[in-house]
Amino acid sequence: MRKGEISYEPKDVVQREGEWQPPGEYEADLMVRHRSCPEATVKFFGRENGTIGLDVKETPWWRRFLNCFLQCLGRMKSCFMEFIHGVGDRMRVTWAWLRDNCRC
Repeated sequence: MRKGEISYEPKDVVQREGEWQPPGEYEADLMVRHRSCPEATVKFFGRENGTIGLDVKETPWWRRFLNCFLQCLGRMKSCFMEFIHGVGDRMRVTWAWLRDNCRC
């Protein structure tokens, strides 16, 4: 769940029975109570009396920070690799030009 909204993305769903979705009033209640929470884990379960129960666990601040930091590192790595490959291409072109045009 992100900002009170249940995510049905495959990467977010741990286990799901078919295409089951919680009733609309449960979704609305989660939105009202947890709209300020950036991330949380929601577990719906059936009770013996036929009602639906739910358990909400908010992701701790340090885990959100770690996730954000790791994403930033990944993006920095990809930018650095693109820069290195670009520099390498320019160096090859420059070396080829020097080799062909400068006869010392």
